[in-house]
Amino acid sequence: VFTKPTDNALGLAIHPNFPDTPYVFVVFDTAHYYSYGVEANLFRYEWNGSNLINETLLLTYTHYGEHSGGRVIVTQDNKLLLTTADYWWTGDSLKGRVLRMNLDGSVPSDNPDPNQLEWTSGHRNPQGLTQTPNGNVYI
Repeated sequence: VFTKPTDNALGLAIHPNFPDTPYVFVVFDTAHYYSYGVEANLFRYEWNGSNLINETLLLTYTHYGEHSGGRVIVTQDNKLLLTTADYWWTGDSLKGRVLRMNLDGSVPSDNPDPNQLEWTSGHRNPQGLTQTPNGNVYI
């Protein structure tokens, strides 16, 4: 599944109805530590019983440095939540965010802004992400 020798897995989530819904979501960091690589990629794969197939790139976001986010979960309402980097770089419009998207990477119509993936913002190095049985999400 690793596409390059420099890729580092940041987050992994399986669909709650796995294997009936055989989706596996993986976030890879394409950069060496502080070596000018600036992307993290969210992929969706399908599990065929022995291999991950049908790699689909859902999102690429930038990060500069070691705080790359990349934690991902599938929520009870079948949405993806993804944490992003927190670095100050002005070219990074998604920094310090939790993004919420449909399982195909599109923006849910019930997001706070139905034209944006942003669900929450202002996070410093968001490295944990979970949802409790009662539906609360914790970062």
